[in-house]
Amino acid sequence: MKVYWRALFAVILGLVSSPAFALTGTFKEVPAPDDNPGNLRMFTYVPAHLPTDRQVPLVVALHGCLQTAEDFYNASGWASLADERKFILLLPQQPATNNPMSCFDWYEPVNQQADDGEPLSIYNMIQAVKDHMYRNRIDERAIYVTGLSAGAAMTGVMLATYPQLFTAGAIVAGPPYGCAQDVLKGTICMGPGHPKMTAEDWGKLVKAAAKSGSRLSKVSIWIGSQDTVVNPGNLIEDMKQWTNVLGVPEQPSGTETVDSGVKIINQISGEETDQTFVAIHSRYGNSTDNTSVETWLIQGMGHAVPIDTAHNCGANRSNEDKSLPQNPTTNNYMVDAGFCAVKLIYDFWNPPTH
Repeated sequence: MKVYWRALFAVILGLVSSPAFALTGTFKEVPAPDDNPGNLRMFTYVPAHLPTDRQVPLVVALHGCLQTAEDFYNASGWASLADERKFILLLPQQPATNNPMSCFDWYEPVNQQADDGEPLSIYNMIQAVKDHMYRNRIDERAIYVTGLSAGAAMTGVMLATYPQLFTAGAIVAGPPYGCAQDVLKGTICMGPGHPKMTAEDWGKLVKAAAKSGSRLSKVSIWIGSQDTVVNPGNLIEDMKQWTNVLGVPEQPSGTETVDSGVKIINQISGEETDQTFVAIHSRYGNSTDNTSVETWLIQGMGHAVPIDTAHNCGANRSNEDKSLPQNPTTNNYMVDAGFCAVKLIYDFWNPPTH
């Protein structure tokens, strides 16, 4: 029965992608640490000509169901941005032996706490990169985590359980931390009947998970208005959780509407519509110049990472396909919406300069 629900959950959350752009760096699998209770695989992407005169950031990128690390690292745009900005990518991968659809099992209690399960595996991979593989090369002020869907949910887990490690994170189409304790409740979390709680109650779940101090200062949250996999209402619940954790008001300090100018393609007819992708971007902080949490609601987009292939950001299986992605067999859940989410996220994180 557990395998059945996991498979059903994964189909609902399923994601597929396909890299396309030529890159200058090296993507490879490396041996995972011996202490790997989550039994995850470990991949890295390292740009060519990485600076030797300064430390560089580390971005941990977590794939979605039915994806691999190789699928996600390029299709999302993170690899091309790593080439441009010179940072290292760490890409943990869930093997099918753990989950039949390769989903991170974020909803399992063992995977919602520090020092156990998949979170500990990811933590130990980060330690391996910064303390052994690239000793003295990683800027510990600039370690970040992000993910899509199941990977976004695991991003919330990592931010909650290891806040002393991460300076910032980004949740793309994921539910709040602590909303589920098994796979069935996980599907409820993502649906229209998802839990709705106060900012204080959401925040308590995160604060109870952390075992030490925090360096976390920023969280970016994204979702599409037409997402039928993770209900768009989760954007508000995520916002309430992380504004409470970071101690800022849940009323925005500023909101702007941005039109990408990229027209939406009708999924059924394949014809261009008169509608364009529009983002509602809200900032939350103690002032308009001090933003700790931001939300991006992409009007007209389904369950996806928004990319911008016209500016070498991401790789869609069909660069002409800007439709709402719902069928994992025909679309890679990277929508060419004219917004480069990874660049906007990285700029929001604002890594230190040397």
